[in-house]
Amino acid sequence: MSLLSALNTGLSALNSTSSAIEVLSHNVANVATDGYSRQRLDLNTASPVNRGGLFLGRGVTMRGVSRIADGLLGRRLVGQTGYDAAASTLRDNLSIVESFFDETQGFSVSERLEQFYDAMGESTADPSDDGLRMAAVSSASAMAEALNYTASGLSEAVAGFDESIGETVETTNAALVELAAVNESIAASGGASGDLLDRRDQLVEQLATTLGATASIEPDGQATLLVGGQAVVNEGEARTLSVGTDTNGNATVRVSVGGGFVDVTEYVGGKVGGLVESRELTSGYLDRVNDFAVTFADNFNAAHASGFDANGNPGSPLFTYDPTAPAGSFSVNSDFVDEPGLLAYAGASSAEAGDGTNLAALLDLEGAALFDSGSRTGSSFLSALTGDVGRDAAEASGAASQSAAALNDLGALREAISGVNLDEEAVKLVEVQSAYQAAARVISTADEMLQTLIQI
Repeated sequence: MSLLSALNTGLSALNSTSSAIEVLSHNVANVATDGYSRQRLDLNTASPVNRGGLFLGRGVTMRGVSRIADGLLGRRLVGQTGYDAAASTLRDNLSIVESFFDETQGFSVSERLEQFYDAMGESTADPSDDGLRMAAVSSASAMAEALNYTASGLSEAVAGFDESIGETVETTNAALVELAAVNESIAASGGASGDLLDRRDQLVEQLATTLGATASIEPDGQATLLVGGQAVVNEGEARTLSVGTDTNGNATVRVSVGGGFVDVTEYVGGKVGGLVESRELTSGYLDRVNDFAVTFADNFNAAHASGFDANGNPGSPLFTYDPTAPAGSFSVNSDFVDEPGLLAYAGASSAEAGDGTNLAALLDLEGAALFDSGSRTGSSFLSALTGDVGRDAAEASGAASQSAAALNDLGALREAISGVNLDEEAVKLVEVQSAYQAAARVISTADEMLQTLIQI
């Protein structure tokens, strides 16, 4: 009977070492697979048998295959993935927006504003000189072009951010459905396989990247995915995300709930969150450019109306704009391009040729605090705007660098814990091979002894 027990013990060793080789070969095969977590065969000593007061071992039992992963580290990695995606998206977008305020590109509004006043100032030498007047009108047109360029760039950026929000949200729904399907597979498998859990974590990280989603892992291994406090994946059910529009025409992110929707735009992170913040900042810059265009045009035109042109007529508006898009539509009245004598430099209709009384009043506008509720001049207003854009871009770049470093550290830590080390796997393979050969020798020896016993 003891020889049969020896055979069974050897057989348990053969079975366990065979399974160990399968697990090790699976690890080696997935050494380059993104998101793969190393697996390990867990063994227990079989319960001994009491034979005549002697407790004799009965080999080994296989408890299961473990997935080597740190749950706490996984949650930190998901959170940092969302932060990094938001930070890098904001950095990339603001670097583009910042280019519209780059004074080295020749389209700086502040530079064109200074050139306009300089051209106006040159007219003081002889206010009746049509050549000097034409130079002033040309400078006004150049400033208008700079405003148009900046406003157009900012408007297109805002529209692009909204479009990207829509595209990203729509493509995210497929990942939500797949995560719900993986949850069902995990629930159906009972003791979820490491490969299913790896896929679960990959999808959670993907959704953290796009939406800044967070996940709660249930005891049975299923993931509950949350966006803005709303469960978008719960067990085998996935809610649909869609894009709406707010009262300002901006894209919003909505989660389907019952027969309606819940707006979660202010809570999303990840790439979409970075796009939302990019849009909000850029819209703010555009609003300030529009404020400049309206304030400048209204005040200049009012001062211009107080003077008289070369024909003795009251000054007509030099600048025009569409109130719905002031900076984008800002332009010089075409009549002035054809007839620079319309510039109202004189202080009275009967003034002599060369009178520059109102010209002096127009030049005084350069140093007048007309912007930001009367706290800034036009030049300082634009300088403050350019400075804010540069500061926001620099802060976004710094935050993205810090976030990327933190994510790399967490990724390296995960790789150290869960990654496959081929050298270690090779050593284990040699150990398992030796154990397998020894187990086979046990069975061979027990069999020879049984044959001897049978022949007696």
